[in-house]
Amino acid sequence: MILTCLFIVLISIFEIVNMVRKKKKKEMFVFIAFAFGTLIFGIFYSVQPYRESLAAVILGYLK
Repeated sequence: MILTCLFIVLISIFEIVNMVRKKKKKEMFVFIAFAFGTLIFGIFYSVQPYRESLAAVILGYLK
């Protein structure tokens, strides 16, 4: 899990630096949101991979 988090952070830093150089602020915020979401969902899954899925949890709240 640590390796996955480190990989996401390294790629994010590389991409964010490129976006800052090109002055793409809107794209940078969208990228950060997607990277953060991916990190959260990865942690959610890896903590207990055999529990109820995120989709099942969300659909359970919508009933």
